[in-house]
Amino acid sequence: MDSLASEGAGIDALSVSSLSSDRSPCSAPGPGRFLAASLLVLAACGQPPEPVGGSATNGRGMLVIVVDALRFDHTSLGSYDRSTTPRLKELAEAQGVLFSNAWSVAPDLIPAHVSILTGCDASVARRPNVLLSDGTLLSPLTTWFIPEVVPRLAREFLAHGWR
Repeated sequence: MDSLASEGAGIDALSVSSLSSDRSPCSAPGPGRFLAASLLVLAACGQPPEPVGGSATNGRGMLVIVVDALRFDHTSLGSYDRSTTPRLKELAEAQGVLFSNAWSVAPDLIPAHVSILTGCDASVARRPNVLLSDGTLLSPLTTWFIPEVVPRLAREFLAHGWR
């Protein structure tokens, strides 16, 4: 993690054209879409990406840290009396972006992560009731479905030359 803090991280002109204006599952504005767009804008402030086929050893990249059930006031960044997250503090103070007053768009882990990684409302992640041909019912508590038309942050990075 020390090497990540010493290298620039960013993207160059990442297009969000796949966030269409039609009535797709992501067309409604919401906090998740705003957060994803904010991450993209902030990431665009860094160094340009390495072209496809280029060296992967230069240390540049995008690091998205998402932690479930972490109280900000119990971290080194939140002025806790003990050094509980020194590497996160170092990363945020060196070259990172710190959101000290961020709120989740959903109370559950998976919909919240779906919102961050797709820019869509958390409701786009659905729990289908799936009955397999052998009679097995997939639990809606462990099985999630995200429609193919929903943009994904990782796909956008790959489409623009990131590895």
